[in-house]
Amino acid sequence: MLFNERFYSDGRRAIMTAKMSISNNIISTFSSLLETVEKSAFFQKSLSENPDIKCRETVDAETVNTEASKEFTKCVRDKIEALCEEHDLHVKVSDVALSNNARSELGWRPTGSPQEDLALYKRAVLLKQEKRLQEIRDVLNSKVAAEKERVNKARNTFDALVESVERH
Repeated sequence: MLFNERFYSDGRRAIMTAKMSISNNIISTFSSLLETVEKSAFFQKSLSENPDIKCRETVDAETVNTEASKEFTKCVRDKIEALCEEHDLHVKVSDVALSNNARSELGWRPTGSPQEDLALYKRAVLLKQEKRLQEIRDVLNSKVAAEKERVNKARNTFDALVESVERH
């Protein structure tokens, strides 16, 4: 397979995948809409008020849903296929793929090196993080100092009590 043919088939594959995804989303939306209508009080009331409707006894909702889904799917796929054919999307996708792979320039980065291009951004983030960590360290140091002071007071109190017990 030639280079151009491979991208042509990749473009068609991408279009077919997009078509299937769109079709499946539309079908699921249509199915949920039908279920909502079937469960609605208005629909049930209308059926009970009009017993002469023959489709109620002869065709169940599942059959109607299946047939409507098939017809709707066919219609949507035909429309999408016509749209793709009309605008030659497979050719355009193939051209974009070829142009993206044929580039010799470095890309969006000014220097072409991610480490150099993102250094300033990373530095700002790291400085903010360092400042935050320094604040946390100061808070923790003050808590440790307070606890040391409390322990020293407790030790002094304990020593004083031991001395008073020994004297008596």
